[in-house]
This record gives sequence, C-alpha cells and structure tokens, in this order.
Amino acid sequence: MRRHEYFMRTAIHLANVAAKRGEVPIGSVVVLESDCRIIGYGYNLTETANCSLEHAEMRAIRAASKKLDSWRLNLHGDVTLYTTIEPCTMCLGASKLSRVSSIVYGAKNDKYSSISKIECTDKLRIVGGVLEKECKLPMRSFFKKKRKGVKS
Repeated sequence: MRRHEYFMRTAIHLANVAAKRGEVPIGSVVVLESDCRIIGYGYNLTETANCSLEHAEMRAIRAASKKLDSWRLNLHGDVTLYTTIEPCTMCLGASKLSRVSSIVYGAKNDKYSSISKIECTDKLRIVGGVLEKECKLPMRSFFKKKRKGVKS
C-alpha cells in the first residue's frame, strides 16, 4: 500500500498544478511495474487546450506511449495508471485499449463513475480509495472557489 501512496502523492501534486492553471484538479501517472518507474504523467488541460480529450489520464497514457514508443503499454511488463479521481468512461476505455494492467484511484467520481461498469470477466485490476481524503481536497477547494466566482 505504501507504493500506491507514493505514486498517488505524485498524482495529487499534478492535480494541484492543474488547479493553479484553472483546470479541474485531476492528476495521473503511469508506472512501469518492473522497475517502479514513472513513464508518463498528466493533469487536466481541457480548458487550456479547449479540448474535452485532454484529461489527466489520457495525457499520462499518451506520454507513456511516447516514452515506450508503443501504444501497447504492456510490451515491457505490467503498467499501472494512478489517478486522483476514478476515471471517466473515456479514460477507462483508453486504459483498457492501451493495455494498462491496473488502475489505482483515490476518490470516486460521483458524476462520471465508470469502474462499476467493468465486466466481471475483465482482466483489469482496480484499487480504489488510496489517499481518498487527500485526493478529494483539491476538487472540493477548486469547486468551492468556482461557486464563489474566485479565479484560480
């Protein structure tokens, strides 16, 4: 569990970077399990890029694919996607197509939950609730400011 917490703290840091840029604070890292190395990272940039595809998970997967020079992330062994908030359906699909072995997330995504939609026969391993309170904090703070009309 300490390993999960270590990588989740990196994802939380990235979520805070996103918040400072006025983005929804979600951060993600992709880890190659064979040597516990981060091979991709990302944070939300949907507002900056004016593109709904620029989710933290998508950016981390894209970076990992570039680093490994392959869209099949499992060619060099198992990979784990760490993300502060449960991935949406788009990001879950991209994870599966990219051959991500495991997804570790911090807090549930109440609005766009996707994990419960995975078929029981799926090989994708899921771990939820890692540093859940710490993962929720940037989201709560961000949307509290948003409701008050405060710019980041």
